[in-house]
Amino acid sequence: MGEHYNSGRRASARTHAALKAALLSAAAFLSVYFPPAAIDQACAFVIEDHLRTDDPYFEPIYACYQLGVLTPDSAGSFRLEQTLSRYQVAHTTIATLDALGIELPRDVEPLKYADVPGGHWAYREIATCVSLGLMGGFSDLTFQGRSNMLKEHWLAMSATLALKYAPQPAKEHAMTPPKYRDLPTLNWLWDPINTLGIYGWLDPDAMADDFLNRNDMVTRRLLYWYLGKLIIARLGPAEFWDMSAVKSAASGEAGEESR
Repeated sequence: MGEHYNSGRRASARTHAALKAALLSAAAFLSVYFPPAAIDQACAFVIEDHLRTDDPYFEPIYACYQLGVLTPDSAGSFRLEQTLSRYQVAHTTIATLDALGIELPRDVEPLKYADVPGGHWAYREIATCVSLGLMGGFSDLTFQGRSNMLKEHWLAMSATLALKYAPQPAKEHAMTPPKYRDLPTLNWLWDPINTLGIYGWLDPDAMADDFLNRNDMVTRRLLYWYLGKLIIARLGPAEFWDMSAVKSAASGEAGEESR
């Protein structure tokens, strides 16, 4: 029995050695065509969050990761299915505009929302979003920042981001939204949806027949899809980025816009 056990261990060791050799050979091959750092980043992104490169959401989310506005938690996960509050959406949106070097208003009107005091951790971001017309409060003069961000509000906000900060869309990228079964023809949301279609930004779930009822709250996946689309519209696909050049271009653009 001991002999069988030892022979099994030797076979297992040979298999492990063969697998290690194959992986090292593959890494050597890839390093000829791709910078090692880029391979490390892309592989870490896929493995850590179980997001495959053939996932339809991959490219915009990867753009956010490359620009530094999306980072994993201590366990290496991006928690893409986690829902987000209005506070979090405001904070991440302004962080993305900052990272892109977009000049934002410095002097904004003080907020009048009872639930957003002056020392609030997201005060600047909320005030900036309100000043830019990206977000607003409610009739009872509250912002309700702890509430989950609704998908319909985020689509409207994304359409405004496209109109304000994205280049003119190419006609060949336009998408025709389906006739949603759960969205009346005269609903206010059709204008933002059509705008996102013109820019070619509609997310994969938005091409379903009843996407509002499938998940009416914004997840990190949906947030970073639309922010990633804005990033790609301004910088191009993330796979071609030279990060030092991106940061230089962003700071130069900010300087030009401030003049």
